[in-house]
Amino acid sequence: MKHPKNSDPIGRIRNFIAEHPDETRIFLDSLCSRGQPLLLRTEIQEIFAETIELSESQVLATGPLKNMVRWSQEAAIQQPWAYFALRIRTARWEHIRIDLGNLT
Repeated sequence: MKHPKNSDPIGRIRNFIAEHPDETRIFLDSLCSRGQPLLLRTEIQEIFAETIELSESQVLATGPLKNMVRWSQEAAIQQPWAYFALRIRTARWEHIRIDLGNLT
């Protein structure tokens, strides 16, 4: 069964990152500032909520990055990369790797 709404979630996340690098960097810098190489779901969500509150960014609060955070089960920070394991829905996993230097 094909789910058109989520047919290319990684593509939408990548497009968002390219179109909103400043907002994305604020969130990723917040993740990295914790100094933890592995972050679990609740930690990622807490950091994202704090980032939205501090930056007052509606772009973050409503964009595809919000879905990435909602789907994230864990994140591994290993400079210069951030890796996210995303559970899009039951039995459907995606992974995304983001270069922290140039956000690609």
